[in-house]
Amino acid sequence: MNQNWLVTAFLFALLLLILYGAFLILSPFLTAITWAMLLHLVRGHATLASLLVIVLITILVIVPGIQLAWFLSDETVSLVQTVRALLDEEGKQQWLAKPWVQHVMSWWSMVTFRLVDFKIN
Repeated sequence: MNQNWLVTAFLFALLLLILYGAFLILSPFLTAITWAMLLHLVRGHATLASLLVIVLITILVIVPGIQLAWFLSDETVSLVQTVRALLDEEGKQQWLAKPWVQHVMSWWSMVTFRLVDFKIN
């Protein structure tokens, strides 16, 4: 059983190595091969093939962009709600009671004690 698994793993690794080598050999020609396949699919209409490529690239850029904007807007709303909760007095006291916040505040006061001399608000 163990030897059978080892042979299978070796053959799978060998297959992956051969596929990677084939990819390295064909990679300079992938654009031409893809364009030829697309022209064959649309029966030689280069304008239609170009339009399909433009639409595909646009979809590949726009859809993730919309999803990213949606995600960022959700995160912004969450951030605003968290900051509002921290700005009320109860939230502020809860945060100031945490040891790491006290450490950061003491470090901040040590670093900024000379800002008054520079008249920085």
